[in-house]
Amino acid sequence: MISRKKLLAYIEEKSDEHLDYLKSLINEDTTNINHGIDGGNEENGQRLIEKTMMSMGMNIHRFAPNDSMLVKYSEASLGHNYNKRENIVGKLKGSGGGKSLLLNGHIDTMPFESPEKWKRHPLEPYIINDKIYGRGACDMKGGLAAMLLALKSLLELGFTPKGDVIIESVVDEEGGGGGTLACIHEGYHADLAIVAEPTELMIMNAHVGWVFFRMNVIGKALHAGLKWHGVNAIDKTYLLIDALKSLEKELALIPSENQLPPVTLNIGTIHGGTAGSVVPDSCTLDFGFHFPTSLADDKGRGIHVEEAIRNCISKVVSEDTWLFTHPPILNKYQEGSSYSLINYEAITEKISMHHEFVRKAPAKVSGCAYGCDARLLQNIGGIDTIIYGPGSIKRAHGIDEYLEVDQYLDFIKIMALFIYDWTEGNENKSMPL
Repeated sequence: MISRKKLLAYIEEKSDEHLDYLKSLINEDTTNINHGIDGGNEENGQRLIEKTMMSMGMNIHRFAPNDSMLVKYSEASLGHNYNKRENIVGKLKGSGGGKSLLLNGHIDTMPFESPEKWKRHPLEPYIINDKIYGRGACDMKGGLAAMLLALKSLLELGFTPKGDVIIESVVDEEGGGGGTLACIHEGYHADLAIVAEPTELMIMNAHVGWVFFRMNVIGKALHAGLKWHGVNAIDKTYLLIDALKSLEKELALIPSENQLPPVTLNIGTIHGGTAGSVVPDSCTLDFGFHFPTSLADDKGRGIHVEEAIRNCISKVVSEDTWLFTHPPILNKYQEGSSYSLINYEAITEKISMHHEFVRKAPAKVSGCAYGCDARLLQNIGGIDTIIYGPGSIKRAHGIDEYLEVDQYLDFIKIMALFIYDWTEGNENKSMPL
């Protein structure tokens, strides 16, 4: 019989091996190209995941998303290149009588621009001061590897789950979630899902939604010496930006819920003009709003926020002589719903019990200030979903991304304890001490 002490001691003995496994994942370039529109490099990383799943005796399903399977979902980001970008799903069939568990993580990472600014190359992982550095260390190869190794450790000690265990290593999360949507399309379901995004080991039962736009503003080009006869498209864009900032302040006054932050606006990119001597005749603006569940519709979507954005822009256009006859073109290029798990207490209590046993401190429960595939699993897949994983979102996507070693190794232990208890299906019984 497996005891908690025996399991944790076994995982502790494997610490170096578990760190080496994460390094091998970081070493593989799995970058997402242009948010998945132009493809991605996930293939080699997925081969490593698949090899590990096969060694664990899991049934493997390898499949790529495509528009024909995604088109029916309102949040799908269509037109992405999925060539050589396959999900890897491993399923371990339970012996019966327990609860099923789905563990979801994405293998794709954001690109690493300016690798010369990193202390070492982003794909050459290293450990210093109890932190493991490299692209994807915290977002989210650490969480994905840890979930896999937690189950692997249990199996090596002779564990047979009563409930099914499914592990999804998905592509294109950074492109909007096409990989997880494809898993939902393929029928994967469980009594509970855990998405191991970096939460600093806080248990999160809600996250914000988002809507991203690209706006093209038209001006009239002319020599800068006669600028009053032209129309500066960048100046007109700033009129619109000022209005959007005012809208952000207005919407931020609406009370939030689920420990989520209020509405936020981000001006992402501005491109316009050709030279300092030419009045620019065009300007392209990318911007996005993140919104809490209190501003979402009953499906978690930001329909009300989108309506407010369009009304805001229309008001500026109606009051400006040039924009009234040359209105900007506004295109929504990505959206994600917010989500919240309402009856979460029993689930978070069980996770927190194991968290406290390993970390010697109670787990915090909070809302998540960014979005992820949890919304898809719950809002579309109909699975109760929790976000819980090692690392901080503050380290994601940036230069010298890192993951705290202790969080990674502790998360393996916590997940192993939780997998055992959850799949046993007995609410009042835990693994022997």
